Amino acid sequence: MCGRYSFIPSEKLFLKYKTVQTNYVFLPRYNVCPGENMPVVFKKGNDNYFAEMKWGLIPFWAKDKKIGDNMINARAETIEEKPSFKQPLKTKRCIIPASGFYEWKREGKENVPHYFSPANDAYFSFAGVYDIWKDKHEQDIYSYAIITTQANEIVDKIHDRMPVILNEAGEEQWLQNSNYHSVLGLLKPYDSKKMQVYQVSKEVNSSKMDLAEFILPQE
Repeated sequence: MCGRYSFIPSEKLFLKYKTVQTNYVFLPRYNVCPGENMPVVFKKGNDNYFAEMKWGLIPFWAKDKKIGDNMINARAETIEEKPSFKQPLKTKRCIIPASGFYEWKREGKENVPHYFSPANDAYFSFAGVYDIWKDKHEQDIYSYAIITTQANEIVDKIHDRMPVILNEAGEEQWLQNSNYHSVLGLLKPYDSKKMQVYQVSKEVNSSKMDLAEFILPQE
């Protein structure tokens, strides 16, 4: 699964995702947790946009938004079969920019956090799906889920799942509102040679803390 990630903004975001906005204000986040609102890239018409969405997909048909608490990830292997994700896969695909993500390795009685980040780039592009749910005031609530797949060689040493990470060629292909069957081939493990990993502070275990030190190697 993918349950925590980081997001460190820079001007490169606008160029990377070719978004209409060029002055969108981002805040750095070092310990993004489920339930929080984060920048997501989606396509509207022929243009790409950033929007704040809640992490934890709430299907448009849901009676209670709490269902999103259990919808932070969508498994690539079963995404076509799940009612919550099947329709968004067809028409509401998105990209979640991330500077890196965390996974925990069981060592004895402890879970030790590790941080995965791009080896030669500023961002990972997580493949995701989103939906729009209306609250009791008829206000639109945008929410998303990160798609996961089996781990590649580097992640597998820590955890058996990882986010689906799109390469540059796959980013625009994923956002295009085309037949979803044409993009299913993108839902595969990322090239491990393009990633790096190291152990980080156990303080990241706290969802209430968000410090720049969390992404630094543990000394």
